Amino acid sequence: MRLFSSLAVVLAIFVGETCWGLREDVILKDFESIFKAANLARAPIITYEFNTSNKVKIICKSDVIEFQVFSQSERASTAYYALKKLGFLFPHPRIQISPTPQDVQKNCGKEFTWRPAFASRGFHLHTQHPSEWVSGFFEGKAQIAQDFIRWLARNQQNVLQLQMLRTANLSGLPALVTEMHDFGISFGFSGSFSLLQQKSFYLIPLWRALTGWGDEEALRSRIVELSRQFNFDYLSLELGTTEFTSTPYEKTLRWLQIADETLESLGKKLFTKIHVSSNQSSEKWGNFNFLPSFSKESVGVQAHTVFFYGLTDVVTPVYERKNFEDMKTFILKEVSKRTTWYYPETSYFVGLDIDVPLFLTDYLKARSSDARWVYENKVPGHINFTTGQELGYWLFDWNVALMSDLDCDFDPLCGLKLLKEDVLAWTKILEWQNYHFKLNQVISMITTSNLMDEIPYLHSILQRRLLKDLGKDKLALDDEILKLLRTIEDAPSFSSVKNQELYSMLQVTLLRVQQALALREALLAKRNNGPDVFTEKIEHSRQLRIEAKKILQVLVAEQRYPESLVFERRSNPTSYAYGYGWPAKELYFWEREERMVEKNNPNPFFMNLYNPIELLF
Repeated sequence: MRLFSSLAVVLAIFVGETCWGLREDVILKDFESIFKAANLARAPIITYEFNTSNKVKIICKSDVIEFQVFSQSERASTAYYALKKLGFLFPHPRIQISPTPQDVQKNCGKEFTWRPAFASRGFHLHTQHPSEWVSGFFEGKAQIAQDFIRWLARNQQNVLQLQMLRTANLSGLPALVTEMHDFGISFGFSGSFSLLQQKSFYLIPLWRALTGWGDEEALRSRIVELSRQFNFDYLSLELGTTEFTSTPYEKTLRWLQIADETLESLGKKLFTKIHVSSNQSSEKWGNFNFLPSFSKESVGVQAHTVFFYGLTDVVTPVYERKNFEDMKTFILKEVSKRTTWYYPETSYFVGLDIDVPLFLTDYLKARSSDARWVYENKVPGHINFTTGQELGYWLFDWNVALMSDLDCDFDPLCGLKLLKEDVLAWTKILEWQNYHFKLNQVISMITTSNLMDEIPYLHSILQRRLLKDLGKDKLALDDEILKLLRTIEDAPSFSSVKNQELYSMLQVTLLRVQQALALREALLAKRNNGPDVFTEKIEHSRQLRIEAKKILQVLVAEQRYPESLVFERRSNPTSYAYGYGWPAKELYFWEREERMVEKNNPNPFFMNLYNPIELLF
């Protein structure tokens, strides 16, 4: 049987309405490229029958494969699901894993049913951080954006939400939105009412928001103007002037009403983001972030969590919180009233993960347990916040996408199993990090403090002891040294990890634990042993940093987006004058802490990367 010799391209045109402007010819063209990359055939046949079963049957004819798709609103995802069942995997927008002809042969004549965990599922590209997505969507590197759109479709995702910047060039966006719709992906235009932070795109200028002069007129006219420029499906708006400062409660409720009514008249929907900051409250209205619960039920909400903590974690010491119980309560209250989506972070940036760099496997555990909770509580939407996918972070994003497929059963190792990694080895790695990094709070020692943590009276990001305080507190210093020693002693072997990039990032992460220990031992030596031992410990820290930098140089040489310059210092539309990978490549934060200890310089602005004015405005 000559399954893969034909170059015939056949498409059965579906008669009737399409979902989100989906075009079956575009999907077929993508199938053609996938099969060509696998050296199988130019394209299969795809036929569609309009029903709601979400079934797909694979028919192997003499010279071609036919996919018979039985679906309505899930036509694209059902078709791509068949590719997954054949053995095609897309862990990264520029990585394709293909089956052999023999593997495909085994599935001839079989029928599969696509079972999505969430009706709406996708990604929020947080382009306030200097990522490959900034290059792809705002700087003319359209191939990056197109690759990501296809990656979403190939992984059965149907939502793309893009953080807008008022400094960005949006001229290429309309064509990219058309491409999203061609693949059956809805587009969320993400901005704010009047948020200044990190160059956020806002609808109401600050002076109008503060004075009330023409604020409502500006809001209405700007929404109408945007709808003419960009064919977005929904608008997602932030509240407040920053994450930590509110606008007047009643005025904000009025803006929600106006935005909702204006969008409804245009056939579009309003969502608002529910942040986790805990310093804004009113006797009458309660937590400012939960204000949308007083709005019309047509206003959708996106309930947020931050960093590698999840809804089900008992302790979440971020943003001066104890846990996310109030967010869980909010979700359970609102899901029966209005469209509710869960909106977690799976890379945070600003010295906490990808730019340190750290490879934090609790992103796998937290996002999978979150997805299970969200599914069991009938929350219809899940949209994942991502900064970028270099340095192994593609695994975390891909695993989140896989959580949309009930076949995975919310397994944190789902992606690793598909990659045929050693399950026992990875189970030990996840357990090691979960116990030491999260439950024992070693995370506060291997991440780095920033201005929010170091300047007194500001709203801290992560609960931690600062290096300057450790030098004065022997009990605290001894406690951290002991925890780091135990983390190193308990570290499992990485030798069974097959993927070289993931293996390298685990090595770098362990080296960071060792370097954090060396710095604390230097502080202890300064107190107890004198300058010679202190110098020895500082030199040990430096050698660990050099060893990690050599590993990273190899990964940077193999980067997948050389055109985006994410590992370089350069100007870009964000508030950061470098790509997110530049501090990681240079191990900038490792060196900063080393020099702070060596020079006894606790000044928050010493080797500070962040420009407060740029971040605020």
